[in-house]
Amino acid sequence: MEKQDEYNLSIQRTKIMRNIAIFPILLFGGLLFLGIPILQNTIHIEQIYQVIQTQFPDQELYSIARFIARQSIVNKIIYGGLVVTYVALLVVAFIRFRNMMNDYEAQIAAISAQLEALKQEHPLTLPEKLDTERAQKYLKKAIDAHLIVVADNGLRRVPENCNKTQLVYLLGRIYCQNKTDKLPNNELCQLFNETRLEKINYDIFCNNNGKPAHSEAIDALFDE
Repeated sequence: MEKQDEYNLSIQRTKIMRNIAIFPILLFGGLLFLGIPILQNTIHIEQIYQVIQTQFPDQELYSIARFIARQSIVNKIIYGGLVVTYVALLVVAFIRFRNMMNDYEAQIAAISAQLEALKQEHPLTLPEKLDTERAQKYLKKAIDAHLIVVADNGLRRVPENCNKTQLVYLLGRIYCQNKTDKLPNNELCQLFNETRLEKINYDIFCNNNGKPAHSEAIDALFDE
């Protein structure tokens, strides 16, 4: 899967999961919105019922009190029905969001597979001396990692992600697998519109560990 597609997919997942996370808030808020007026009325009805029972021992008022009590039960039934309906609607919405996320992921996977197939059909345009299977593989990985980009007349490093020393380290790992291998300096300088790549490669080689600072992103490209 392409790095950019994976990034876009993660963004979409985050947005969808954020929407899903709102459901408990909507549920709680909806229950309060629907329930508080009914519960308040029920409390008031029960208070009136108690007052009538204790202070007005009249048969007609008892009938009114019983009617009020029945209304309290009706209120509770209505509230229960509203709660069940509200929760059911939230469950349906949750299932639809989840299905939408699954469909989007499937679409991304299909598109990424197509892009990968196109990449294999259309390799990078490299000078003959630089065009090796290893170069095609790892330069494409570096492009996916936004370390280098394809330009009209060759390749270019992305300055904010890859400085000149890191570029040379990348090229050294591609073209100099053995200590006796020489970096194809002229061809690479022309391809990347850079100068003195061979000199920088020698300086890296003379370094104690043979690596420049912040080489982890480049090393990660070669982890199989």
